[in-house]
Amino acid sequence: MPTTPKPPLDIVGHFEWLKEFAATAIRLHPRRAANLPVHISKMGGLFFWPRAMPWPVCHARDAQDLYDLSRPEKLDELKAFLGHTYELQRLSGFAAGSPAEPMRQWVTRQLGEVHELDRRGRNGHCQPYLPLLQLRREDFPTLPFPGDTDLFQVLWCPYIHFNGPPDEQPGFLVFWRRQADIVDPLLTEPRLGDGVELFECRLHPEYITEFPVSASFEEHFRADLDQWQSGGAHAYDDVLSAAPGVKLFGYPRWIDNAATPFCICGRMMKILVTIDVDEFGAHPSSMERWRPQEEPERPLSHGFSLGDAGALFLFHCPICTGPRLQALVQTA
Repeated sequence: MPTTPKPPLDIVGHFEWLKEFAATAIRLHPRRAANLPVHISKMGGLFFWPRAMPWPVCHARDAQDLYDLSRPEKLDELKAFLGHTYELQRLSGFAAGSPAEPMRQWVTRQLGEVHELDRRGRNGHCQPYLPLLQLRREDFPTLPFPGDTDLFQVLWCPYIHFNGPPDEQPGFLVFWRRQADIVDPLLTEPRLGDGVELFECRLHPEYITEFPVSASFEEHFRADLDQWQSGGAHAYDDVLSAAPGVKLFGYPRWIDNAATPFCICGRMMKILVTIDVDEFGAHPSSMERWRPQEEPERPLSHGFSLGDAGALFLFHCPICTGPRLQALVQTA
């Protein structure tokens, strides 16, 4: 069982105010394993899925052709758009210090042109969702399973999603099921799209205590960390805050600015699942801190990637029934 090394020092002993931020996270430690049973908690592979329900396919639209300038007709279209944008700018008299209303009108027209070009250039993904994570209630009883459900499944579309119309398909799907209802399970693993990798992995859950990264704190708390020692907040983030990798609960290990979403009910959401491309962090100090003691070398990755060293954060509202979920992706 992978075991995270103890932190190099007691950070709460240096900053007592951190004590109230301590939270329990469950590092899942996915490790590649072939032909796992269909009904267990795991990452990737064949999920415990009712055969009568077709495996979901993402038909969201993609703007990849918009940037494919190797096609002459796209290049001509882009040139015409840029010329039209310049003409709009000239006619509106938009310049630094322009009155607010002409500026607003110009921006509105420009955005209309961008959206129209985007609409004409989109194609459907037409790719199956990836079987990203499957968790059972008996293994993870603290997950917010609604009602008498006991199986949590996360599916993910590996292609870029844009903010389209309200009926645009989301980048992720979540299912809360009752295992007893699945009497005739799917026997064939869904195919992966071109250039997509996701290996079947066994999970090795480990409970740890972690703290928010410095970007989550108010300015005076960040100043405390910066003045603490050489490296300041960066040293704290690397080895004393939130764990990288695939985990439940705890805190997001933000790649960019802290961006915890708010639920439509007005409450700040809580992190539920983190799927990080890198299990141990990018820096040597981070790798030494978060690499399990039993693994002297870096294990094989789960293969799932989001851009360059990216991470998927799935949030939930602890108050709303369902529960209500929202996903966020950050990349380096």
